Amino acid sequence: PLPIFTVEPAPNPPVVRDDRDALARDAFVILSYLRNNDVRTRKGILAARELARVRPRLVGTQDPQRLLFLHHLCAQTGLIDREEGLWKPTHAAATWLKEGALARHRSFYHAWLEDPHWNELWMMPGVRCEDTGWHNDPVLARKGALSYLVQCPVDTWLTTASFVESVHEVDPDFMRPDGDYDSWYISDAQAGHYLTGYSNWERVEGALIRYLLEQPLLWLGLVAIGYPQEEQRNSRFMLTALGAAILGLREVEESPARCIVVQANLQVTVPSETSWYDRFLLERFARWVDEQQGVARYVINAGSVRACLQSGVTVKQ
Repeated sequence: PLPIFTVEPAPNPPVVRDDRDALARDAFVILSYLRNNDVRTRKGILAARELARVRPRLVGTQDPQRLLFLHHLCAQTGLIDREEGLWKPTHAAATWLKEGALARHRSFYHAWLEDPHWNELWMMPGVRCEDTGWHNDPVLARKGALSYLVQCPVDTWLTTASFVESVHEVDPDFMRPDGDYDSWYISDAQAGHYLTGYSNWERVEGALIRYLLEQPLLWLGLVAIGYPQEEQRNSRFMLTALGAAILGLREVEESPARCIVVQANLQVTVPSETSWYDRFLLERFARWVDEQQGVARYVINAGSVRACLQSGVTVKQ
């Protein structure tokens, strides 16, 4: 009989990381910062000086690989582009900000899924890929792994090891349709020996599946990752309700939009359900103070209005 894809449930882990909508929220911060400041960069990531300014507002981890992923996705989806050497939001950014939360998440997910230029195999730690003319298809690998993630139950903790082992049993060639395990020049990053042959499947394909779960799929909000202890070993994962909605496995109701509230002292409170586009416009003439429990606070003062007018915005606008 053909092997059947199955995964083992796991108890709730004491250490959990669930990024939820952090990637989209950090994208909003980057868009607002780029619109209000002149930023030049060549490496696809904010320079240390700019990063220090936006760091208090970022809600996700500030791992350099994640920040590079965030910038790459913003460029890949057309939210930002170079204008006379400066990174600036595009007209597409306004459309993205006006969309509902689920549509924003799906746009990031599909941009990543179909992106042939972001190659996780060449980025994951522990291995070194040598450029000798061979190439892999990162889109094929992602879609292969996702075809099994959609078969997992939602809101249930599962062992990562059983997921990897089940893919190994059911579809070991998910990223090598020709079954060639000898022509890819991949070596162990520490020991230096080559990881060729089917016997190294766990070190290459298995490691890639774990990397997809614990980095891009976590960043995109599709899965949560848990550990039985502080040491990040023997991980578990859970397909989240947001992930199920992004993948079309579950319907989700959008929260109704809430209004921005301006106090008599010109302090402004912005609930998380407020239109992101309205908040984007507010950031041109209001200074961000903080954000707690889903409510952002701003203040409108002489300095924030003066900076807005000096940037070319009119009083009527």
